[in-house]
Order: sequence, then structure tokens, then C-alpha cells
Amino acid sequence: GVVAGGRVDPSTTLFDLASLTKVVGTTPSVMALVDDRRIGLEAPVQRYVSQFRGGGRGDVTVWNLLTHTSGLPAGADLYHEAGNREKALGRVYRTDLEVEPGKRVLYSDFGMIVMAEAVRSRAGEGVDTFAARRVFAYAEALRHLERALELWDRVPDAAERTGMTRPQVLRAAAAV
Repeated sequence: GVVAGGRVDPSTTLFDLASLTKVVGTTPSVMALVDDRRIGLEAPVQRYVSQFRGGGRGDVTVWNLLTHTSGLPAGADLYHEAGNREKALGRVYRTDLEVEPGKRVLYSDFGMIVMAEAVRSRAGEGVDTFAARRVFAYAEALRHLERALELWDRVPDAAERTGMTRPQVLRAAAAV
């Protein structure tokens, strides 16, 4: 592709997928942990991320982070400001709330960064690994089940046409 008039090398270009990651990775991971009763939507975030405390942060719930009502600001250019993960997280944890939690919707990258750390804390692995194992693998299994159900609908016709038994038709279809 081309950006700002110059060619982009995908192997060396850093792509910001933050907004996609929130919807596709972080939120479904949180909800899987809610289903497992390892995260509570109304629980204070500091229960899962102990560094997120002080300055009204104790009133911020998981629900507030997911709905962008935590009071945290939109964010900052952490990639250039912080230099590494630990410094970036420290910056996020020290950021003052702009409003009292629950009072205003304010889109916040910082809130989702904290939410991702709650997933890391409760799942014992990062959102990327947890989502791959728990969210995306499940979605793949559902696709396979859907395909199997489509095949099952065709089994009687195929068995009649080929003279094979239904189990033989299913084994043959699975080999494809």
C-alpha cells in the first residue's frame, strides 16, 4: 500500500489496531471471564489491577471501562511518550480521571488498556493469547459445527444416491 505518498512495507510497518482489538479481542475476552465468574462487571477494577488506585479510581468498575464511562481521558501517544510497556502502563495508571465514574461517556483508549490488564491478571495470559485460545478457537469450532450441520442435511440424499450408509457418507465428507 501507499501512505503519505510513500510505499508501505507491511513487514516493517507498525499498524495501530487498537480500536479493532477492543471490539474483537478485549471485550469478548472480558465477557468470557465474566461467564467463568473470574471477572465481575460491577466489581471495582482495582480488584483485578492493583496498580489502578487513588484519585477516584477505586470507584471505577469493569462496566465503566467497557462502556467508556470510567472518567479516564481518551489517551495519549504512549508509543512515542513511554518507550516500553511498563512505562506506558505507569503513565496510564497515573492519569487523572477527568470526570467522576459513570457521569459521562468519554471514549478512552486508556480504559481499554486497563481492561486488557485485568484480563491478563485474571486469565494469567495476555489478551492476544487468551482470545486466540478461548474466543477465536470457539468461533472456529462453531464454523466447523455449522459445516457439519450443513453436511448432515445432505446425508440422506447422498446415502440414497451412492448406496452408502449415513455413517459412510459422513466419514467420506469429513475426509474432504
